[in-house]
Amino acid sequence: MAEPAHPEDLPYQVGRTYADYLALGHEHVETPVGRVVRGDDTPRVYIANHLQTLTAETPEEALQALEVLEAELGHLNHRLVVTDPRTSPAVGAVLANAGHSPEATLQMVLPAGHPLSNAPRVGADIRPVTSDGDWVSLGRLMAEDHANRPEATRIDAVTSAQMLATKRGKAPDVQFFIARCDGEDAAYFSSWPGSCGLAMVENLATREVYRRRGLAGALVHQCVADARARAGGEPAVLIGADPDDWPKGYYARLGFRPTCLTWGWLRRTPR
Repeated sequence: MAEPAHPEDLPYQVGRTYADYLALGHEHVETPVGRVVRGDDTPRVYIANHLQTLTAETPEEALQALEVLEAELGHLNHRLVVTDPRTSPAVGAVLANAGHSPEATLQMVLPAGHPLSNAPRVGADIRPVTSDGDWVSLGRLMAEDHANRPEATRIDAVTSAQMLATKRGKAPDVQFFIARCDGEDAAYFSSWPGSCGLAMVENLATREVYRRRGLAGALVHQCVADARARAGGEPAVLIGADPDDWPKGYYARLGFRPTCLTWGWLRRTPR
């Protein structure tokens, strides 16, 4: 069983759990300045290639971390550093000065022992992703979601395929589920027993034509139950949200509480 969560340490546990999730399924190397995560087969996926869990406390140490990032991932056309509540403010200042642009993730937590607030509206047909055919179907759903996003956030087919590969690399620790509606695969979500006393659910998406039918709620209930069951007991559950998008309000109505921000500091470079 995972170690119990302590509310006073929750932002720090969120940072550790989120970092462990990002590293899961990838090569990762602990260095004196932090953990380097590498996805050599998925070079287009920023979050599969980054530096996290930084130990730097001073601007000089933060510059050393950037040197490690360049040495380990300098062959890519992007440099990503992930920071969290444990990270020294000096790191963000150095990253901003070096041309890295921050993007926030709002981390929300369903407290330990607390059920979700709303019962699912429908008894959806939900299955775990286990077979090759399931992964093909999940890939189609992901590609459709990526292609239909606004132009500024649209993801091309090659990158989408690499993102699917990163998800498959986290299995079976991360379990995806697909919900069907009217005989069609229509939505997906995933669960992970987590680390540091927190379970985690991630990657909720529903095809536009099947929205507002209760599929998202049914998947959230399924994945929270699965993550908790595999963790053993009723641990707190972590979910991430875009601070500028509507799902954060939906998660709050389900009982997830806004807890802290994590940041992805991205700099694009010529190849």
